[in-house]
Amino acid sequence: MDPLPRTSINASMQVEELLERYPAATRFLLQRGVPCLVCGEPVWGTRGDVLASHNKQAAEIEVIVQELRNELETGTA
Repeated sequence: MDPLPRTSINASMQVEELLERYPAATRFLLQRGVPCLVCGEPVWGTRGDVLASHNKQAAEIEVIVQELRNELETGTA
């Protein structure tokens, strides 16, 4: 599966699609206390849903999504 343009990474993206296209996103999210895997499988739902279920507010969600885009772009994720 070809990577998406970094700008298309957003809170409404399905977790499974994000992890398939950008495996490095797994470590990025886990380091921030945001589970994205359960028993080795991607969690269901969108990135925003998962963040919200862990008490992240809309502004925090956007910051995390932007940080993820930046780290994937620079190759530091």
